[in-house]
Amino acid sequence: SAKNCIATGLLFHDTQLQGANFEGADLRGASFANADLRGANFKGARLVKCDFTAANLGPLPVSPASPKYADFSNSDLRYAKFDDANLLNALFHGADTSETSFKNASIMAPKNAPTAFVA
Repeated sequence: SAKNCIATGLLFHDTQLQGANFEGADLRGASFANADLRGANFKGARLVKCDFTAANLGPLPVSPASPKYADFSNSDLRYAKFDDANLLNALFHGADTSETSFKNASIMAPKNAPTAFVA
């Protein structure tokens, strides 16, 4: 378990982290590119500028979390829960968001971002 840990800037590329517990963790700037995060817990985690490019994240309880400036491009987000999350400048280009929940989430796309995100 990495609950409440500080892991800023760490690289978790291509890792198998199914069911990992990152609840309350400070993961600012961490990279989870191509990681398998199915069932991982990011509730209350600080996810500022995290890279989730092409990661498998669904089903994933994120809320309430702060994935500001996070990149979820080309990720599998099916059944992920971003309820009450702050998604300021988060990228979702090419992500599979079928059955993803964004209830009460704050969503603001970055300027000049691709418009392929539909919540």
